[in-house]
Amino acid sequence: MNEPKITNEHIRFFIDDFVDRISRTYNENILDIVNETPAGIVNYNNILLLKKAQKYVRHTDLIFSKSICGLFASLFRDKGLFTRTPQDSWGKCVYVKETGEFYHFIPLEKFAGFPKVPWFSGVKEVNEKHYYVVLVEKDSKGMALVQKGNDACENNSRFSVIEDFVCSEFGRQTWIELASAFHQIEKTSRQFQWFDLAEVCSDYNKTAFIKECESILLNKQYHLDIPEAHFRIIKDNFDKDRYRLLLSDEDFAKSFFTSEWLFQKQMKNDNLDKTYIVAGYFKSIEQLLAYCIKTVSSDGYIDIFNGRNVSVSSTDFAKATLGNMQHYIGDLNNRKIFDSRLSNRSIVLLNRQLAQWIKEERNGFFHKDNISDIGFVDRIRDATYNMYLLILGSLAVQSGR
Repeated sequence: MNEPKITNEHIRFFIDDFVDRISRTYNENILDIVNETPAGIVNYNNILLLKKAQKYVRHTDLIFSKSICGLFASLFRDKGLFTRTPQDSWGKCVYVKETGEFYHFIPLEKFAGFPKVPWFSGVKEVNEKHYYVVLVEKDSKGMALVQKGNDACENNSRFSVIEDFVCSEFGRQTWIELASAFHQIEKTSRQFQWFDLAEVCSDYNKTAFIKECESILLNKQYHLDIPEAHFRIIKDNFDKDRYRLLLSDEDFAKSFFTSEWLFQKQMKNDNLDKTYIVAGYFKSIEQLLAYCIKTVSSDGYIDIFNGRNVSVSSTDFAKATLGNMQHYIGDLNNRKIFDSRLSNRSIVLLNRQLAQWIKEERNGFFHKDNISDIGFVDRIRDATYNMYLLILGSLAVQSGR
């Protein structure tokens, strides 16, 4: 979708001004910001890096505050109103003389601890009017935040999302162009982003994330090309508690958890190859298949090389490749490892889908190709979730193992 053409000269200047300021900050001050912070006497949660990041954030926030206040001061002046841009508690604001109102532009992060925050809880003059324009999307969460602000207001204050403020004061066309300007600024500013915050996988965070994974495993939309009645058998097996194996301490579960953590917490549309994100998904399928075969077919024999059959329960089974195991479960002579309610036809179809996943996803991406497009990561993840369902739901794995 093409962005609308920006015709308002003040909005065009706003884009140029902010991008110029942020680029100069990055180029001129980044080394000082990174290097000049002294080391503390104790380092917990890598507090030194956090201090450096906070300093950079404060600096860029002030730049944005100055730029956006300059924009709205100009827009008000176009309406014949006298304005100035005095300091407020964290940056700049816009004061309109004719209405006696101060306009404060509040980013989401400034709401931490609301209403006990400096920019709101300070004592105000009785004759002052304060309009807090919240820089969030106009959706249910954004409107709930605004309502929370208005509930805490006295008669001389009010809150609004920025879309409602701009449409009310300057018209919808101005908002359309400004929204486009925000998109351009966000896109352009990414090239100057030098840090990101990563959540540490501590015991506490791991426990919370396992609950998120459980919800995803149970509520994800799965697809297998088999008759609906047999799909229901597989899905019911999976949902009862076999899915919990993916949340256990088994090696395949650790591989799954690692890739899911990286996908949820650290995947960015940046310049890095994304193979590190999906490696755990690929590895987990091989580990899971080996686990299931050893669990349900300990007395079986598998062909690992040119007709050399080895016992599933022997140490030589570790030499079996993913392809070896896929052929093993696809052999109808071994159908006892599947749920007895599944037909031979469904088993053939399931094995065909596993073979396709190995060819197109695992072998297709893991060996020679880099993964630069996050769309491929989404595709691999979705396909691998289907394989979790296929393996755990169709093989006769005992629940609770």
